[in-house]
Amino acid sequence: MAQTPIALGMRSNPGRANADGAARLINCYAEDAGEEGKIRYPIYASEGFESFATVTSGGVTRALLAFNTTSAYGISGQRIIKFDQSGTVTDLGAFATSSTVQMVRNRKTPNAQIGVVSADGLFRVIDTTDDSVVSPTVPSGAMFHGIAHVDGYFILTELSGEWFVTAIDNATSIDALDFARAESNPDGLVGPASRGADLVLFGTKSTEFWQNTGNTDFPFERSTSQSYGAYAHGTIRELDGTVYFAATNADGAYWGVRRLGGYDAEKISTHAVDRAIQSETTPANLKSTSWSINGHTFYAISGTNFTWVFDTTTGLWHERESLGLTRWRISEVCQFGTKIICGDYSTGHLFQMSPTAYVSLDSVVKLYHSNDNGETYIGPRSKTIGGTANRTQRFRWNRLGKSKEDGKVIKIEITNAVKENSDGVSMTIIPPHVHAYPNPMKFQALYADVLPGSSQNSRPKAVTGLAVDAYAVKG
Repeated sequence: MAQTPIALGMRSNPGRANADGAARLINCYAEDAGEEGKIRYPIYASEGFESFATVTSGGVTRALLAFNTTSAYGISGQRIIKFDQSGTVTDLGAFATSSTVQMVRNRKTPNAQIGVVSADGLFRVIDTTDDSVVSPTVPSGAMFHGIAHVDGYFILTELSGEWFVTAIDNATSIDALDFARAESNPDGLVGPASRGADLVLFGTKSTEFWQNTGNTDFPFERSTSQSYGAYAHGTIRELDGTVYFAATNADGAYWGVRRLGGYDAEKISTHAVDRAIQSETTPANLKSTSWSINGHTFYAISGTNFTWVFDTTTGLWHERESLGLTRWRISEVCQFGTKIICGDYSTGHLFQMSPTAYVSLDSVVKLYHSNDNGETYIGPRSKTIGGTANRTQRFRWNRLGKSKEDGKVIKIEITNAVKENSDGVSMTIIPPHVHAYPNPMKFQALYADVLPGSSQNSRPKAVTGLAVDAYAVKG
C-alpha cells in the first residue's frame, strides 16, 4: 500500500480535552526550512547545556546580567554574585529577599553602576569600580519594587503607583522631589520596563508610556496611556527592542501573553498557554526569561509545573521539561560574550547553553499510539539509534491495529535527545490526530524519518517526516 505522509505539527497546542486536540512538542521545536526543504517544518531537539559554575552559598537563580564580555553579575538565592568567563564566582554580599528581581545597569563612565531591586522592597547598587554593594539613601517611606533604565536615569517604582528617578548617571543620588505618579488609572504599578526611549509603566489595569523631555524640573513626561496592564511582575521581559508580558485587560482580568507593537499589545499566546498560566494559583510565581541561539530568539514563561517557550522567529510555541519535572529547570538566561549562561530554578548551579551540547549515550526512538484521543497509550515499541554512521534513518513499526472513528494519536519519543548537564532528556512529538472521519482506520505500518547524527554527539536529533500505510474501514 502507498505511504501517506501525515502532519508532524508545528507547535504545542493541546485542546481543553484530548478529543479536541493533543498536539505537543516537548523539548523540541519547529524550524522553517522554506519551500526548498524536504519538509517545511522539521522538528529539532532543543539545545542542551553543560555545567559552568556552582554558587556554593547560592540558590535559585533570580537574575543574571552580563556587564561586559569578561564580567557578569547575578542574584543566586540570597547572594549577590559576580562571575567571569572561566566560571570563577565571587560572592559580593547578601541580598536577603526571595521575590522577583530586576537587575539593570546605567551608562556611568568609566565604571557603570548596577541597580538591583526585589519586588518585596530591597534596593542595592553595585559599584563596578570595586564591586562594592551600596545601600542608597531613599526618600522617607519609599519602598521600591521595580527598576528600569532610560537615558542614564534609573527608574524606581513603588506598588502605590509613585516612581522616582535617580540623578543622571548616579544611582545612589535620589532627590525626594524627583518623583511622579502613574495616575491615568488608580491601579498602582506591577513593574517597569524600557523600550528604546520609552519608559513603560505597567499597572494592574493600565499601562503608561513616558519619555525624557529634558525638562530641568522633572525629566519625564507622559506621552500616552493604554487600557491594559501586566498580570505578574516576573513575566515582563525586554526583548527584540520591545516588551513581552502576561497582560490584563481594563478590568484587571488575565488577557493573554502579549508583546508591545507601538502602543498596542499584540496577543501571541494560544489558549493552551493561557490555560497553563491561569492554572498558576500564585501569579507571583510566574517567571520569564529569554535568549537567542541558532538563529532563533525565545521568550520562555514558567510556572510551578510548566514551561512554555515562544519562538519569536517562527511565532510558534513549544514546551520544555527537565528530567523528573514537568517544567524546565532553567529560571534565567543571559548572553555573556560568546557564551549563553543559564541558572537553575532551585539550586546554585550555573550552566552554559550550547548548540553542540549533546549526550554521549545511545538514543532510543519510542513509538506510542492511542485509540482514545491520547487519554491512554499503547506501547512503547522501541528502536535503538545508537552511534550510527547514517545521516538519516527511517524506522518502521508494523501492525498498529484499527482506530475508532475519531482516529489515532501518535507519540514519538527520542531518548537522550537533549543534554542537561549530566542528564539525557527526551524530546517528544505528539502530532495532530490521524483520522479519516467518519470511518475507522486500519494502520498497517508507521514510518518515521529521523536525523540521528553520525555519532551520539555530532548533531541535534530531529524528525523530518511521518508516514502511514493505512486505509479507511467502511461498512
